[in-house]
Amino acid sequence: MSKKKAKRHEDNLFNRTSGRVHGYSSRLSRYIRLSISLRTSATYALLLMRMFIPLALILSILYGYLLAPSYAARRREALELLPNPEAPGVEMVLLDTPEPPDGFTAHAGWGAHWELEPFRVRVQYIEPYRAGYVQLLFSLEEDWRVLSGLLWGLLAMLGWVSFTFLTRGKRVNRKLLRPIYDITETAQQMNEKNLSARINVAGTQNELRDLAVVINDMLDRIEAAYNRQKQFVSDASHELRTPIAVIQGYAGLLERWGKDNPDVRDEAIEAITSETQSMKELVENLLFLARHDKKTLTLSYEPFDSAEMLREMAKETAIIAKGHQIEMGKIAECTLIADRQTVKQVVRVFVDNAIKYTRVGGRVTISSEQRDKALYIAVQDNGPGIKKADLARVFDRFYRADEARGSQTGGHGLGLAIARIIAASHGGKIHVQSKPGMGSTFTLEIPILEAEVA
Repeated sequence: MSKKKAKRHEDNLFNRTSGRVHGYSSRLSRYIRLSISLRTSATYALLLMRMFIPLALILSILYGYLLAPSYAARRREALELLPNPEAPGVEMVLLDTPEPPDGFTAHAGWGAHWELEPFRVRVQYIEPYRAGYVQLLFSLEEDWRVLSGLLWGLLAMLGWVSFTFLTRGKRVNRKLLRPIYDITETAQQMNEKNLSARINVAGTQNELRDLAVVINDMLDRIEAAYNRQKQFVSDASHELRTPIAVIQGYAGLLERWGKDNPDVRDEAIEAITSETQSMKELVENLLFLARHDKKTLTLSYEPFDSAEMLREMAKETAIIAKGHQIEMGKIAECTLIADRQTVKQVVRVFVDNAIKYTRVGGRVTISSEQRDKALYIAVQDNGPGIKKADLARVFDRFYRADEARGSQTGGHGLGLAIARIIAASHGGKIHVQSKPGMGSTFTLEIPILEAEVA
């Protein structure tokens, strides 16, 4: 092998080895950085070690408290031997000086006495005696050996528990942190084709259970919103596909025979115009819903006469729907502060539906009533009514009863959905009363202020 090839081989081997080491170290550091179990265990271990000083202080005070009766008994025995300066276990010193001896006195003559060469600390008790003082010194060597043994035992116990946390903490915390692992697994399983996966909360009885329940609720809302959006796109595509196909068909018919046949040309132009108008209304409704979903829908609030608006609505409807009886019921005189255009749009939806689903010659009645600080605008018809099974869904987007879909009534099933949005934007509601064969009544409830009452 040439020197150049050997050099290249060594460089490749070095690069591969360096890359592997870097990969292992990166994965190890990532594991240490992100492992909640390990970080929790290390936190507990550090907390235990930090508890050594306060625990040692508490143990020392408790040990001293337990030894206090022993020191008091030895003091009493030594004082009973006075003036003999010899007492077992006690160094007794008699001082013929008015000055108290060296040392530190804390309470009732008890204190501490220390010597520098050699350094040692002893418990001290001083008491006036004759013309001077008596000083009792108690050795701490035996007691210190016992106390230091206890402190070392406490340190060893805390060290062992900390070591146990570090080495077995992941296994100990696995059950506690199980919902977090479930969250990770659930998130990995979820995609646009599988939104039904949920976190298992069985066996979890702490704050992580609350977190898992909240996330499951959030996933339910996301799945419901995604399904609604998917259904919305599907329905919108279906609604747009039909007029586009009609326009395309009549355009082809116009191209083949309409140039020389006035009847075909007029029919094609009328059909294209009608379908274009239908598409325009659909697109406007879709834009309204999109602005609402994106929270960009704005309303212009201003005072207006609701009675005048309803009379105007009845007059316009009578001109358009000449085959129906448009009647005015009781009209309440009330000034509203609201978006006049959208409120009128809601009433227009009610009236259009009443005309659409009522036979020719049928009756449509518009009325309003003020009660309980709210204005109720009602549109009543004597049409076929709505089945009970359909009442709960008439406000869904693109929803129409099967009979309505099979008829020639037209529409896209968005009117009532938009009406409900407008009512909710004004803080109001829509009420529906209907029975098959007995007609329907749609009522818009709009709250009013005291200052708005005429």
